[in-house]
Amino acid sequence: MWSKVYLAVLAVSIAVVAFFTYYSWSWLQSIGSPAVASNEFDYYFSTSFTFLEISSGILLIIANIILWQNHRAWAIWTTSLYFGISVIIRSFWLLTAYDNFAIQNSRAPSDPHGVSVFLTIVVCLFSAAVAFCDQFVVLRLREKMYPPTVADEPEAETESKAE
Repeated sequence: MWSKVYLAVLAVSIAVVAFFTYYSWSWLQSIGSPAVASNEFDYYFSTSFTFLEISSGILLIIANIILWQNHRAWAIWTTSLYFGISVIIRSFWLLTAYDNFAIQNSRAPSDPHGVSVFLTIVVCLFSAAVAFCDQFVVLRLREKMYPPTVADEPEAETESKAE
């Protein structure tokens, strides 16, 4: 059941983040005032990131429930992938589009020194590290709360077959 809930929340999250990402980009295609387009881009760009953070947190909570019940970490790594891909799209596509818009309209680019590329890589690596640590901690806590019985251990089966 939790897997279905996770997949439904993931689908809704992807749709909402994709909408805000596209809507941010569409403001850069506006034929109106560049100042208004820039302000609206900033608003929807930050709204998109806020929703990305909240939805990733919710997905991570559901993924921990799945890991606790089924011993399967696919949901944690899917959450990390969702977050990483979204951050990469925002950084490499949206900010590049904004920089082109800013140059065309005599405005200051968002990242004149290329720091966002470095930060994107760091954030993606941090997301993977969080997924790995989360998986490790949840599995260790479950093992401490519900220690494996003799029948569950593979060593006991091999020893009994050898005798």
